[in-house]
Amino acid sequence: MMIKCADVSNPLRPLNLCKEWAYRIAEEYCQQTDEEKSRGLPVVMAQFDRKTLNIPKCQLAFINLFITTMFDAWDVYCDIPELMHHLQLNYDFWKEQEELKDKEQSPSVGMDNS
Repeated sequence: MMIKCADVSNPLRPLNLCKEWAYRIAEEYCQQTDEEKSRGLPVVMAQFDRKTLNIPKCQLAFINLFITTMFDAWDVYCDIPELMHHLQLNYDFWKEQEELKDKEQSPSVGMDNS
């Protein structure tokens, strides 16, 4: 369990490191998607298409699906309050980024289109 937690611990690092690794991992997965497309292979992770990539959304999904439950359990065993604090701060950061992205992409309410 410790090795698995270490492998996926990026969301529990300080924000600057969390962001850096989120972008690096996204780039790696985008390269995989590019390669799959160029070879006519099925695209394994469609969310990592450069044209539609939403890193905040990917990070939130990763945290919600895998990280929170795993590290809640690990925290009971190892007592890692500082890491859990980083997790909450990072989650809040990605949530805010996702909300900003949504605002940018949604049409303004009350605009006169005539």
